[in-house]
Amino acid sequence: LASNGSRTRAAKTSVVMFRVAANTTGRNRSTTITIGNATIGVSAGLTITQPFTANFNVDATPLEIDERGGTLGVSVAANVPVSVQSLNDWISIGSKTNVGDGYWTQQIVVSPLTDKVSQRTGSVKFLYPATNQAVTVAVTQNRTLFIKDTSILLTEDGQKEFDYTNSQSKTVTWTSSNPNVATIFSTTNEKYTVKPVANGKPKITVRTADGKYSDRW
Repeated sequence: LASNGSRTRAAKTSVVMFRVAANTTGRNRSTTITIGNATIGVSAGLTITQPFTANFNVDATPLEIDERGGTLGVSVAANVPVSVQSLNDWISIGSKTNVGDGYWTQQIVVSPLTDKVSQRTGSVKFLYPATNQAVTVAVTQNRTLFIKDTSILLTEDGQKEFDYTNSQSKTVTWTSSNPNVATIFSTTNEKYTVKPVANGKPKITVRTADGKYSDRW
């Protein structure tokens, strides 16, 4: 109570909570919020400034996959636009998965390897265009099992030992599409030989016991 007997209103203190979204604009930003009492015509302004710090992180651990190909994942954490580019025609860019607040897994799709080579190497480029900052992830595709020979010409009484790669030393079986034309036999040192029986063009196939890898001559 005031000393003259009139009543006064006591001042009140209040706390107002503001929720601020993550700044993904690529620049600092600010806004002004006005708080007021329309009844008595009193207001005050509050300026909120939010800085922007670019975050661009890519897990550059080299990727490996076998000749069957498939999908690989690269972890990305970024609050800026990121472009992803394959630098090889046998690698394509898939979708984003495990998407969270500023992070995701980028899917990388690798085609099957059918060339008669032990491996091929490629890469995928992640780029933050605003600063031209880039991270390159290496991709290696290894061939587990393949026949190195591309063509074999046998005489009627000749035979040929196969030159083949079995990088994981898997148990393999060999088959001829026509044993009446050519047969396969092995020696004690695990070498495999094709022996002609009659004229023709049989298909010779080598396959691992688990059925995952094979090649044909």
